[in-house]
Amino acid sequence: MKVPLAIPKERKLNESEDYGFLRERGLALIERLASDIWTDYNVHDPGITLLEALCYAITDLGHRTGFEVKDILATEGASSSKAEPPIFTAREILTNNPWTTTDWRKLLVDIDGIRNAWLFVADCQEVDFYAECKSSELKYFAPDHKIKPEKLNIDPQGNSRVLIDFINDTSNTETERIILPLQLEVFDNINNITTAYRVEVPLPGWAEVENRRNSFLNFINLDTILSISLLNVNFDNTAAIWQGDILINFNTQGNNHQIRFSEVVIEGVTETAVRDELEVALTTVNSDNIIL
Repeated sequence: MKVPLAIPKERKLNESEDYGFLRERGLALIERLASDIWTDYNVHDPGITLLEALCYAITDLGHRTGFEVKDILATEGASSSKAEPPIFTAREILTNNPWTTTDWRKLLVDIDGIRNAWLFVADCQEVDFYAECKSSELKYFAPDHKIKPEKLNIDPQGNSRVLIDFINDTSNTETERIILPLQLEVFDNINNITTAYRVEVPLPGWAEVENRRNSFLNFINLDTILSISLLNVNFDNTAAIWQGDILINFNTQGNNHQIRFSEVVIEGVTETAVRDELEVALTTVNSDNIIL
């Protein structure tokens, strides 16, 4: 037989959580220990006020000691109360920084959405680095001063390659593809005006990169681009956009290569926009045009 749910009229509390019991017990102790000098036990007496505050504090502690240890040590997530912060985590309180590969892996896997991570020492750098001695900076392009650029090319040590395994790896779906936006200015020779466009290039998913590994490994520097062509272009009059593919021809180490990006969107264009001028403008894009 199912027992009906009910609220008991007389709730049985633990002694550490029963304010009435604690107050009576406190008064009894006061009478026994200080009855010769303390006879006023009414609520207006400051000593009784302190007793009541102590009783409330004990009931709170009695309630909290019933929690699991993990809930006592820290609250779930970030505490919303500055007056009652959780105990500091090891990452916040310890003074040492990550040192070993295992330390870095632990930091990465603690990030929401990451299942696992691996780090490998990089055998070589992916792009060239140059020392700008005047400003003590590392740059991607050789300085313009008279010192030979090859003398300033450096190979930083301590770089690592990182592989990430996401919990919900949906990077191959259309909705999760990363979009790289850039600003593009095209000069119209006929009307002598410059028009600004916005170009969105969807970056390929991991599976596509894996299938075209050689192409992506070779394409690492904007300076290697020879030409850019727009293919399969469709014009949307209502949205004033072009949508199509971009074919990039580039040269590395004396060899010509091609790489293709699909479903590229160019906003703000008209149907009569000159394709040749758009292709030339795309070819001259530099890192300053890219919005990350």
